[in-house]
Amino acid sequence: MYSKTMSSSAQQNWNKTYKVRNMVSTLDYAKNAFGKFQLKPRSSLLDIGCGDGRDALYFSAQGLQVTAIDFSEEAIGKIKKEYPHINALVLDILNMDFPDASFDVVFAHLSLHYFDDPKTDTVFHTIHRILKPKGLFFVRCKSIHDPLYGKGEEVGKDMFLLKHVRHFFSEEYMKEKLREFEICSLQQRVSDYDGKRSCFVEAVARKTTSSQK
Repeated sequence: MYSKTMSSSAQQNWNKTYKVRNMVSTLDYAKNAFGKFQLKPRSSLLDIGCGDGRDALYFSAQGLQVTAIDFSEEAIGKIKKEYPHINALVLDILNMDFPDASFDVVFAHLSLHYFDDPKTDTVFHTIHRILKPKGLFFVRCKSIHDPLYGKGEEVGKDMFLLKHVRHFFSEEYMKEKLREFEICSLQQRVSDYDGKRSCFVEAVARKTTSSQK
């Protein structure tokens, strides 16, 4: 009932944010993702909800071929201007129309916890489709144990509107959303984010073919 209005409102809010915000340093989550799985140079990586491009820039510096998407024109405009070697696109996560098997890696840092359950299912299925066989999917979402859980207006199961909608994940929910994948790791993590204590559910998953399952 709120999806179209919230999408437009959220887009405007993020445009305002990125118009004035300077890029901050790469997060440890991106560095750990690269180091743990030793991603091969020239691998194709899709950064979903890339924001100001801090992680996309890091991956590009490691020799990966990066495509970065976000629905904020301000954020993508900055990336195009300052880092033209990155393929930066204004694109809604719900409308990722890349061909099948386009990417070796999909990276989604705090970009998939904004949708109701049917839309979340659609996004995870799309990611599975656009990954190459044996491709890796790195995903991090806010946890139901996060201090923000329960604050604001409840708009769905584990979903609350506080400035914008957040859909908080449990480990069980993440596991269910990854049902098409082979799960390499799945865990809860507590760390500081933007100067505040935050709780996350993190997973690494691999695309398998039906014969591998």
